[in-house]
Amino acid sequence: MMPTQAIIRQSKPFKPVAVDRVDDLLGYLAEAPVELRITPSLMPLKRAILASTVNFSMIRMKNAVE
Repeated sequence: MMPTQAIIRQSKPFKPVAVDRVDDLLGYLAEAPVELRITPSLMPLKRAILASTVNFSMIRMKNAVE
């Protein structure tokens, strides 16, 4: 059975394998095989999740503004 939530914690410092500068992030994402969605507010999503039966953590929603 797969866990519904996971927290990965690193106790020792680590160095990244590589760091790449991206000057045009939106242009980079437009060329990548990804879908980017921009929304003016996360509150409708929060309300929909709270009204559903989805087991979902919203711990960072405290940083969202209406």
